[in-house]
Amino acid sequence: MNIGAQDLQMSPLAGYGLCFIVMILGGLGLERFSAAENTLERGVIAAQTELATLAAIKDTDHWAERLIESTKARQQLQSEIWLGNTSGVIAAELQQALRGLAQQHKFENIQVRVDPDPLETEGVTVLNFEFSGRAPSAKVLADYFEGLAVSPKLILIDEAYFAQNVRSPRPPVLTFSGFIPVQIAPSGRPQ
Repeated sequence: MNIGAQDLQMSPLAGYGLCFIVMILGGLGLERFSAAENTLERGVIAAQTELATLAAIKDTDHWAERLIESTKARQQLQSEIWLGNTSGVIAAELQQALRGLAQQHKFENIQVRVDPDPLETEGVTVLNFEFSGRAPSAKVLADYFEGLAVSPKLILIDEAYFAQNVRSPRPPVLTFSGFIPVQIAPSGRPQ
């Protein structure tokens, strides 16, 4: 089979169609090129802005100061976390602390319940607790909460209930619940 020059000739309509297809493909290619160029341009502008920001703070000496502040804050937080070999030991220490402070303020009918099963809350391990007791007076309640606030270890209260019947001679009832951040360190070594 021989293909001659006449077989390769194109009609004017086919030529126009071929030109039209080439123009469409060229237009699509230019559109993609423009989109890629815009993406690169935005990336360059963002990088230049970040570089300018870094250059502006490069010569400042705030970093050493911030490191010291951050280290102090971390040490402060670590000193306020309840540490122990097991969650049961920590629960017993918390129960003893809450009960001891209540007895110091002359509470009656003291009930403290600490759940020894640790929970994970926003990346922090905590133990939940509940306290109930009768205070000798309403002023003692404020003193008790002040004692909790100045405790060397964090005691966070999330719900409190106070009831006093003015017609009854019985002391007011205080009930509250909360949680403490814990770190369980087997063998007595803090992590």
